[in-house]
Amino acid sequence: MAFTVTVRCGEKFSKKEYSRSVLIADAVKDSGFTFDLPCNRSGICGNCKVFVNGSCNEITDSERQFIGSDSNNGIRLACMAQIIGDAVVDIPIHYLAIGSRKTVSLSKNAPVTESKKCFACAVDIGTTTIEFRYFSLPDGALLYSERTDNPQRINGSDVVTRMEYAKNGGLVELIDSLNGAIEESQKRFGREIEFYIVTANTVMMHLFASLDPTGMAVAPFTPKTLFGEWEENRYLMRCADSYIGADVIASVLASRITESDSPAVLLDIGTNNECVLWDGKHLYACSSPAGPAFEGASISCGITARGGAIYKVEDDNGTPIPHTIDASLKPEGFCGSGLIDAVAFLVKNGYIARDGSYIKPIPSFDGIVLTAEDISKLQLAKSAVCAGLLTLLDEAGLSVDKIEKIYITGSFGNNIDPISAERIGMIPGGCAAKVTADCGFAIDGATMLLLDRKYISESEKIARDIKVIELADSDFFAKAFIENLFFEL
Repeated sequence: MAFTVTVRCGEKFSKKEYSRSVLIADAVKDSGFTFDLPCNRSGICGNCKVFVNGSCNEITDSERQFIGSDSNNGIRLACMAQIIGDAVVDIPIHYLAIGSRKTVSLSKNAPVTESKKCFACAVDIGTTTIEFRYFSLPDGALLYSERTDNPQRINGSDVVTRMEYAKNGGLVELIDSLNGAIEESQKRFGREIEFYIVTANTVMMHLFASLDPTGMAVAPFTPKTLFGEWEENRYLMRCADSYIGADVIASVLASRITESDSPAVLLDIGTNNECVLWDGKHLYACSSPAGPAFEGASISCGITARGGAIYKVEDDNGTPIPHTIDASLKPEGFCGSGLIDAVAFLVKNGYIARDGSYIKPIPSFDGIVLTAEDISKLQLAKSAVCAGLLTLLDEAGLSVDKIEKIYITGSFGNNIDPISAERIGMIPGGCAAKVTADCGFAIDGATMLLLDRKYISESEKIARDIKVIELADSDFFAKAFIENLFFEL
């Protein structure tokens, strides 16, 4: 007997009939709404909670361990619960990361080599979001910009889960969904595009170019190409290797760290942390597996950066004051920057020991409580970031005090409090005052190539010359990682 499933996201909704039971995740996918399945349906993170009013299967013990008594209020996990009759599913609205930022400074008379009147687009394909900037040429005027969800989020929160999805038969779907998002953006802009400049990590670049990325999922982590070439009317920026992508190269270009004789660091923090060091003469880079903690996945109370996410925690004389992205909403959980602030608060106020264990009962953050396992996962993530940086310094023969500037970019770069990052040991001691945060270096770099073709050759040179350090082969990294797991009290 047929039944109807209604999927709602805010005021928008979609209805579809089914003749047999359907997994909630599949119903959401059919609806066309973007939705996070961080662990790609493996049932290990508990971060795909939805509200269901209607007929579902009985809750299993595996599902109950993540939602507990919330199941009595209609909360279910999209990757586990089956709909068996008429039902309404409410999914959370996804909000873009907050924070104002300045676009990279370009000369007002920056030369544009396109002489005929046309329209062009710079695109940064992030794992979480896709950012577009549409320009008119040759005047170089920015006409329209937007940032949208990457629809592939429903197939996993990171490149590893998406490569696994591609390996298991989902490659065409991943490619089509990405192309569809780009086509929809162009329709909203409403004009024909003469050419695109595209940047992304190496896996996303493969999917954009309709290439299979799964060779990068296992040793020796081999990409099909490193790009740096035109494909019809699209220039795909060059990558340095499998895990130092074109987005990192674009960020190096936009930050202009190579224009100074002083050592500087660029950190692109996410599921994979990319670190670049300029020693005054040469560039070094590494990618350390920070894990999904910074994206909200794997944390018991972790969520992506949306309305009810705690993105900042203030310390009011020992009392934590959490702030959500949408101040009108009660906290639902922590996104990455809020998690860093929360643990920094616990360290500062003596709630946790050097090894991360509890010294005294920890407070809730307006009803949201961190577990010991959450703190442990953050320790692993923050240690991977700091140890990667220290490894590059060792490779270049530099000490921490020689660093003049640290640029933090990535999906939540603007919202990281440098003092909190230093307090938990994500960046070395004494470095907080050196931090400049800007989440948009990658799209800035792509914009530079669009407005001035000379930056194409410059970006290719950066990608060729950068020395990539393989951390898996580094004894120094292994030792630094263990040492930096602890908090400095």
